[in-house]
Amino acid sequence: MAKSKHSIRAPRIPPKEKPAITIAMQAKQIDLLLDRCAELRVDCDKLQSQSEIKDGLLQEQREQYTDLSDAYSRLSGWQDCAREMLGTRLDTTAPGS
Repeated sequence: MAKSKHSIRAPRIPPKEKPAITIAMQAKQIDLLLDRCAELRVDCDKLQSQSEIKDGLLQEQREQYTDLSDAYSRLSGWQDCAREMLGTRLDTTAPGS
């Protein structure tokens, strides 16, 4: 089996740079990456809470729609019942139909 050439290696030391400077620069880069990860985590939490709020609002709207749909169905049923009692049909040109 052939060895993989894609293994993780330490970064090369820039020419004529002291190891203390290289280590300090890498430590600074690590700190910056950690700070950026913390910022992204906060942003992610905000988006997640906003998503939960949107889901709550959508659920509330669904319930309102269901209530209005039920009310409309009941109203339509009463109108149909009244038409039957009065003997009118929907396709007539009688006044009030």
